[in-house]
Amino acid sequence: MRSFRRLFLRTNSIQSRIRIKSSHVPMRRDHVTISKEMKSNVMDPRQQSFHGRPLPAETCVGFSSDRGREMFAQALSEGGLKSYWKLAESFTTQSQPAACGLASLVMVLNALRVDPRRVWKGVWRWWDEELFYAQKAEKGCKNCVDIEKRNLEQGLTFGELVSNAKCEGLSLEGYFASNNASLKTASMETKDLDHFRSVLRRTQLSNDEEDSKNDMLICSFSRSVLKQTGTGHFSPIGGYIPSLDKVLVMDVARFKYPSYWVDVKTLWNAMCQADLETFKPRGFIVVDGDQTQFESATRRNHSCSTNHPAELKSSYV
Repeated sequence: MRSFRRLFLRTNSIQSRIRIKSSHVPMRRDHVTISKEMKSNVMDPRQQSFHGRPLPAETCVGFSSDRGREMFAQALSEGGLKSYWKLAESFTTQSQPAACGLASLVMVLNALRVDPRRVWKGVWRWWDEELFYAQKAEKGCKNCVDIEKRNLEQGLTFGELVSNAKCEGLSLEGYFASNNASLKTASMETKDLDHFRSVLRRTQLSNDEEDSKNDMLICSFSRSVLKQTGTGHFSPIGGYIPSLDKVLVMDVARFKYPSYWVDVKTLWNAMCQADLETFKPRGFIVVDGDQTQFESATRRNHSCSTNHPAELKSSYV
C-alpha cells in the first residue's frame, strides 16, 4: 500500500512538472484560431464608419469620370494645368481627419521642391506634417498655436495656417475672400472674385505672362456650399479651364472624396462663407514659387516675429 502511494505521488509530481514546462512553450496557432482573430478585427456593420463618400453631382465632377477626363483634356488644350504636374508628383493624403490645412501646405512645398533643411527620415529631407511639430518645438515660439495638438484635434483655422507658415519663414500670402469691398481686417487683406480669377490665371495657365513664377494656390472653403459633408476644408488647386470657368480641386482628404472639377463661382461662394467660430470668411493662399526667403531664414536660425491674429478655434473635418 505504501509503495503504491509513493508511486502515485511520484506520478503526480512528474505530470505537474510536465504541465509547468509545457505552459512556457507557445502553442501553434491553427487555422481556427487565426480565423477567429481575423473575424474579431472585421468592422461590425452596425458601427458607424465610412469608406469614402460619393461626390454631389449637382456641384462636382469627379476627376476620373468620363466628363472629368474630357475636362482634363480641355484644360490641357487651354494650357490650364501648369500646377497639376508638380502637384500630382507630390499628391498627399492628410494624416488625420482634421489635418487638411497642413497637408495642403506640405503637398505644395514638396511640389515646389523646397528643401526643409531638416531630416525627415533616414538621410532624406522631405516635408511632412510632423516636421512642423519639430520645428515649432525647436524655436519655442510662444505666439504660435500648438500646431501638433490643433492638427490632431480640430484642425488649423485659415489665419492660423497662414501665420504659422510665415513663422517658419515661408514666403506666401493669405487673402480673405469677400464680395464686400468694405470688409477690412487687421490680420489679412480681403480680395474679390475678379482678383481670385487673376490669381487662377497666374498660377494655372502655362501661357500666362508670369509663367516663370510657378506660384501655387491653396483654397480654404466650406464643404457645405459644395453640397459635401463636413464644414471647413483646405486643398490645393491643380487646374483651370478658362472657357468653362472651372477649377480642379486636388482634395487631400482622399479617403473621403476624390479630386473634382467645380465652378469658380461656386468655389468662391464656399470661400466667402464665414467660419462660424472665427466669424471671418475663408479664403486662399498664394505660395511663392521662389522660396529663397525661407532658405535664408533657416540659415539665420529664424525666430518668429509674426503678428498672429487673435482668432477663435475652428474645425476642419
